[in-house]
Amino acid sequence: MTSIGGPEQVRAVGYDRAAKKVNLDIPVGEFKANPIDLTLKNSGGQPSLITKVIADVKHFEVLRDCTRSGAGPAGITAEYTFRIPTDPTTGQVILGKHDHDVRFETKPGAVDRMALTIGPDIETFYNTPYVLGAHFILVAEGGKELDAGSYTIVGNHRAIETNLDGVLDPACSQENLETLETIYAFQSTKAPELDELRDTFRTNVASSSAGSSAAPAGG
Repeated sequence: MTSIGGPEQVRAVGYDRAAKKVNLDIPVGEFKANPIDLTLKNSGGQPSLITKVIADVKHFEVLRDCTRSGAGPAGITAEYTFRIPTDPTTGQVILGKHDHDVRFETKPGAVDRMALTIGPDIETFYNTPYVLGAHFILVAEGGKELDAGSYTIVGNHRAIETNLDGVLDPACSQENLETLETIYAFQSTKAPELDELRDTFRTNVASSSAGSSAAPAGG
């Protein structure tokens, strides 16, 4: 059984994107991420050891900030299981395969939970949620690869909450909806926040359209 868990706290520190260095004076506060939960069952008579996890990042999309609040040089760097490299010029995550050495042992006859978090090595904590989709492969001792499935998570929970609760720009919401539709085409287990954002943007666009239709014509 696999799933995407609810937001859990992840250690993070401030990062000055203009100076390109960690800045501990930048207040980060509580920082959360959705763990990907993998249930591992060992039906054999010997311990099972996972030595590596491969994340094949298929897509990464930064949604527009529909709260019109703007951005700045501040960012964060968080201690994800997978800190996916970003292009220093564009800030975009580098797609493709990234691996992480682990040592996760499941005893004979046992069922264990393996939780993984994933995100950019550097990211803004302003009001721009991002969506990341990846396929995971577990590598057992001896090199055997185990397919762990595909997942889509929404990152930057500070931004998610702001967009869910804030006053949004309808044109921006429409643009984000179009981006999300392409993401939904990726067959994967999806974080519940993805549905919440899509529903919020849809409602915002529909309300704006209804308001425009009800407005009296100018004379």
